[in-house]
Amino acid sequence: MIRRQLPLILAVIWIAALFGVHSVIAAPPRALAFAVDHLQIQDIVEQQSPDYFLNDQNPFYCTHDLDGTPHPDTCVHNPTDCGWGPDDSESRTGTGLVTAGSTISTTMCIVWDGSVSSGVNKHIFKAFVNAPSLGLTVTLSDSHGNSWQANPVAMGNGYRWTICHNDQTPGPYPTIPDSNGGYGVIVTYTFTVAGLSKNVRNVNAVAQTGTGIWSIDCTGAMV
Repeated sequence: MIRRQLPLILAVIWIAALFGVHSVIAAPPRALAFAVDHLQIQDIVEQQSPDYFLNDQNPFYCTHDLDGTPHPDTCVHNPTDCGWGPDDSESRTGTGLVTAGSTISTTMCIVWDGSVSSGVNKHIFKAFVNAPSLGLTVTLSDSHGNSWQANPVAMGNGYRWTICHNDQTPGPYPTIPDSNGGYGVIVTYTFTVAGLSKNVRNVNAVAQTGTGIWSIDCTGAMV
């Protein structure tokens, strides 16, 4: 029996050596998971720190006059992991399989203080999902108790779900602890991709706060 099987065993070993083991035994598809691919959170909260701009955005002047005379820190500092200043941003991405009945989420946050920069609210949350077929539910919720669902739009050979939100919580705002007197409300977003009745392969997802590095068109997708 061993002699009869030997040619087959040798053939399998030869094929594996020629094409690689992964070509003979296919690896299972990787499940969708989010990972940070960009993060920029500045220490000084510019819109609440006028002395920061005394001489070309120099943090030295948070604690010194123009002539160099020291004084107590007048700048607001960001002690959180959330985007607060106009240049703060974070993006998270993932690509992979979404199985039927599974749920994949990522949670991100911003500090909203009612400020805009050049007429634009740069505290925006944006996200999209691309998939070759339907069979997904894409939702966004926030720490205020709101929840929204994105609608799929046919795009090329597949579909895209896009959802965006600008928090507009009115003031007055509470003081952020350990910020040197800064004020604002921390808003936490949870972005979720859920599988319905079938597996969906090659799902690509991006979630972003602030201007970020990804170009996301929010036309018709603001909630």
